[in-house]
Amino acid sequence: METNNPDIGIHLKAVIEDQIKCALILVHNTTLEQKVKVRELRRNIKNVRSIFKLFKPIVTETDFHLIDKQIGDINRSLTIPREASVNLKTFYSIEKLLSGNISLATNKLIITELTNHYNLAYTNNANAFDRTILNISFQLSKLREKISLLPAKTYSESLLYMALDKTFSKTVRFYTDSKLSLKTNIIHKWKISNKHLTAQIQFASLFHINLFEKLIDDLEIITDLLGKDHDLAVLHDFIFRTLDEKIEKKELNELQQVIDNVRRKIQKEAFIKGNAIFSDRFNIAKTEKAIAFERN
Repeated sequence: METNNPDIGIHLKAVIEDQIKCALILVHNTTLEQKVKVRELRRNIKNVRSIFKLFKPIVTETDFHLIDKQIGDINRSLTIPREASVNLKTFYSIEKLLSGNISLATNKLIITELTNHYNLAYTNNANAFDRTILNISFQLSKLREKISLLPAKTYSESLLYMALDKTFSKTVRFYTDSKLSLKTNIIHKWKISNKHLTAQIQFASLFHINLFEKLIDDLEIITDLLGKDHDLAVLHDFIFRTLDEKIEKKELNELQQVIDNVRRKIQKEAFIKGNAIFSDRFNIAKTEKAIAFERN
């Protein structure tokens, strides 16, 4: 099997620039609902960050961290509106499980608090939302200039696999640490690394058709599961931070137990799926050998 495009670095840079272009189009789209704009922007920016990390082998450490931080800062600027939207959606997803565990008054109190938080994030109070979007537009334009200067012609397929292998190893480490600790912050790191790995393998799949389909599907399932787990953790933190003194201790305990039970079930699914991928290194190392064999 021959590589479809030998100019991997040029194509890699083009993919990043295209994602930035799409993000800028989203920023200036005045017809999109705000929460949709936030969701799609975060998706684009996360893809930019994931794919940019493949350039690490040929970018100076200082330049890499500056650009990586800039992309991360853009994404974090959308955290509040994103969480405000997802908190409502997540609570509605477990509302039936809470029936009989908390009173109707407490249920209503939580929904009211979540709704107020959502409205505050999206009502554009003092033009805050518009200012955030305007700043993102400015940062994306600066980012596009930096990406255009990346030395794409010096990139090679061996560097691609070296970068993929590092991401794979990092994801395995977070997966293992997550199983051992069950700590929310570690599981979230696994989710982030898993997301990076998925996007990077999706890029590699452009050159090796049908070779990574099953792996990509499985990684996407894991990312979706870990995303739901993180959403539940964020909802838990919000409720306990804002309503701790307004809800009886017994009901708070019941609420925590329901959320914990749902999270453990989701985590179990993610660990089972992860075990099939991360128990050995065949997905990256063996695939690379298979490609080399087929070329000879």
